[in-house]
Amino acid sequence: MDGRVSQGVMDQADLAWRLTAAFAETGVGSTTALEGLLARLYRDDVEGLGHLHRVAALAARIGDELGIPEGPLEDLERAALLHDIGRSVLPDPPALAATRQDATTLQRRAAQVQVACAIMGTIPFLAPAAAILEASVECFDGTGYPGGRRGEDIPLPARVLHLADTLDTLNTICEALAAPAETASVEVVRQAGSRFDPDVVSAWLRSEEAVPPPLVPWWSSLARWN
Repeated sequence: MDGRVSQGVMDQADLAWRLTAAFAETGVGSTTALEGLLARLYRDDVEGLGHLHRVAALAARIGDELGIPEGPLEDLERAALLHDIGRSVLPDPPALAATRQDATTLQRRAAQVQVACAIMGTIPFLAPAAAILEASVECFDGTGYPGGRRGEDIPLPARVLHLADTLDTLNTICEALAAPAETASVEVVRQAGSRFDPDVVSAWLRSEEAVPPPLVPWWSSLARWN
């Protein structure tokens, strides 16, 4: 058992090093360069890449509704594009367990986020996005991770990213299970004030009323790279 654990830790360290090297060698200095790198990293995971682009689009829409200025809004989009990079090093548990929205799941997500932030922290251009991502698993009521921050102590862009990521994940699960389309909406509204900032949830609801809800299809994010 100890040998398998040690090998797993070594494998994770090797994967993290390889990802860090890929970011450093690319010299990410623009969103275009970042999207190009992600297209290469996710070339065998089109569904994962589609999720990143959908979350980025949704986060930007909510952020715009909240009046987040252009610079921080762009950092929010970059944080959304990179929010899952840690999953390459620390994979999710089996699919059924991964759909749970409990403390164990949040702890796992926080660990994945810490890996992503360590990789992003080597690139000055991505430092503001890393700061957003680092707080994106905190909950409005203080029950999140890694610091248990509460309310407005959590940066607003991080509160937006938390909602956007959860919404797209729940929508994907609902679609796979043929659940009613409004299931994800009901769930995030139910958790407004606990897991999610009520103002962020309200901004999302306003944006849904103004803009039709269909998600960006995953293939649209690949068109430029094929």
